[in-house]
Amino acid sequence: MLYFRGCSARIKLNEIADSTEKLLRLFNIKFDLLDNEKCCGSVLLRTGLENESKELIKENISTFKGKTILVSCAGCYNTLKHDYKRLFNLDIEVIHVSQFFNNLLNEILFESKINNKLNCNEFSFNNKSNINYNINSNINSNINFYIDPNFFSILSSNLKESKLEIFKKDNSNKLDIFKYNPDFKTVTYHDPCHLGRHSGIYDAPRELIKKFANIKEMASNKENALCCGAGGGVKSGYDDLSNKMASNRIKEAEDTGVDTIVTGCPFCKLNLKENSNLNVLDLSEFVYRNITQFYDDFLIKQEYNNKNNIK
Repeated sequence: MLYFRGCSARIKLNEIADSTEKLLRLFNIKFDLLDNEKCCGSVLLRTGLENESKELIKENISTFKGKTILVSCAGCYNTLKHDYKRLFNLDIEVIHVSQFFNNLLNEILFESKINNKLNCNEFSFNNKSNINYNINSNINSNINFYIDPNFFSILSSNLKESKLEIFKKDNSNKLDIFKYNPDFKTVTYHDPCHLGRHSGIYDAPRELIKKFANIKEMASNKENALCCGAGGGVKSGYDDLSNKMASNRIKEAEDTGVDTIVTGCPFCKLNLKENSNLNVLDLSEFVYRNITQFYDDFLIKQEYNNKNNIK
């Protein structure tokens, strides 16, 4: 699998790419990165430069063809999924992080629902599980992964009980192993235009968020969601208009009474954050921050043990 970071996450918002990569490593997902990653062509297309975009896309075709591509950016998803098909009749196997991590966690929850509890010391899936599932309606992928039980031992040492409660007693299906993090009890979700209206992906992001927190919807949501104002060249060409659009969206978020907005597009995060004092997080950041205080320690310890041949 190729993780295509996208220009915004790769250049301006490194925390999005970093969070995604750390999550992939946590689940031992094998993935590649491009050293010379180019733009997907979305910005050129949205600003009317279709010929220039076609030239860029031609350069990407040989790199993308035959690969499953994971993306953080809603614009990248829409472009690879729909525009590559429209312009070059090329079917790209592309997955947005919301779909990928939601399905992955669904599999983990399914595998681990044993008497509603799971002993962390036995949590290894026999070190590796071959899981075959639908990433979306058109793609079947065979993902090999394991979760190191040592990581869950670190988690469990910070819990009162010796077992990790995977499902809450109220059957809300939230991951109770992250109950020590009170920061994201209730959040609101902003639908990116490229992911929502253009691609019809509304459920996966919400299902992913609801594994960790409650969602309080804004007045305008899903297909009726207000645009953040960043896409289509508006941010670059009409900054005042872009900021006004973002402010209108922020007002809806503030009206929910929550202090955190989660979204699935770096463009949206950037513009909403610039026009708000609310916390604005990408989906990968949101998932990662629920485990980050322990995961970083785990990686440091793991690296130290590897260097010193400690098993």
